[in-house]
Amino acid sequence: MAALSKGRRKEALAAAAELMFQEDLACRILPFDGDGAVHYTKLVMARRNAGAPIETFDALIAATTLAAGAGIATRDMGGFAGCGLSVVNPWEAA
Repeated sequence: MAALSKGRRKEALAAAAELMFQEDLACRILPFDGDGAVHYTKLVMARRNAGAPIETFDALIAATTLAAGAGIATRDMGGFAGCGLSVVNPWEAA
């Protein structure tokens, strides 16, 4: 939406997105907080020291997930290897 020109369409999309985040996704979006930051630092350094650096966004997702004690469902299995997470590919048969 940031790339859209000012106008009614942009305002309507922004309002719809805000409503979606507040009402539909409020309990489904995990915050990146202090615990996540601690996990992020440890994770990035561990992967770097192991010679397998991690992409920034993958590290943020992994750290947030670790802080929440959750797992990840993604097709990007390799991005989270060695992070100590439960990772499943929902597009593959179990």
